[in-house]
Amino acid sequence: MVPRTLAFVIGAQRSGTTWLHDYLKNHPEVSTGLAKEGNYFAHLYRGVDDPRYDAAGSSRRAFPLPRRVRAAKSVLVAGGHPRVRALRAAALRGDFVGFFGTGAHAPVLADVSSYYSLLDAEAYRAMAAAHPETRFILLLRDPVARAWSDVNWRAGGDASAAAERALDEGGIPARSDYGRMLDVLDAAVPDERKLVLFHEHLFTDTAMARLTDFLGITFCAGDYGRAVNTGGAGDAPEAWAAQMRSNLAPVYDVVRARFGDRVPSVWRD
Repeated sequence: MVPRTLAFVIGAQRSGTTWLHDYLKNHPEVSTGLAKEGNYFAHLYRGVDDPRYDAAGSSRRAFPLPRRVRAAKSVLVAGGHPRVRALRAAALRGDFVGFFGTGAHAPVLADVSSYYSLLDAEAYRAMAAAHPETRFILLLRDPVARAWSDVNWRAGGDASAAAERALDEGGIPARSDYGRMLDVLDAAVPDERKLVLFHEHLFTDTAMARLTDFLGITFCAGDYGRAVNTGGAGDAPEAWAAQMRSNLAPVYDVVRARFGDRVPSVWRD
């Protein structure tokens, strides 16, 4: 059976992508491949936080075409998996659907990677062209809460130094720049093929009903009480949160202008 739909969950980081991957992995009508964050397309296109990304804001391509396709094989699971050779061959052919292996027979294939939120419109156009029916899902989380969760996750529990570094960077970090993410998605993907969900609403039947309807699959309830990769996140120190809120004010403005009352009330004022 040829898969009906190819779905990309593209981030944002620390916004529920791991939980959503697990939900989709356990859905009887979805395959998520061998692992979360295979990053097939991230091996083909540069992200905006890649030092090779040029000053004009263009990804160009990380490698000439033959090298780019060969680089994708590095996402394969190492070791003696019985389908490694077949999957490597699919990668070398540039056959993204074949890269899923036996899971390619599911009605929906879901490729989940928060790194995809750092790609640009050129990459999204290539992703959209990988299959006749594609869907893109972007998760957004309160920017300060997302940043604090990221600080804790990267710091391994001792967040003080990492928190100061995050403030010292100033500006809008690429992984918090929802305006850029939305702009490049708009440039490459029509409205009917993209869905934006808020992290604060994600763990509900309502959100999963929207998702499954969007993907054309049967509704299944999720394990809403299970926390995944919280990174030790709790309430950020008040002074840190206030400064980060100031740094990220343009992000709040962009999201509120676009989504209005749909923005969760718990987002910081």
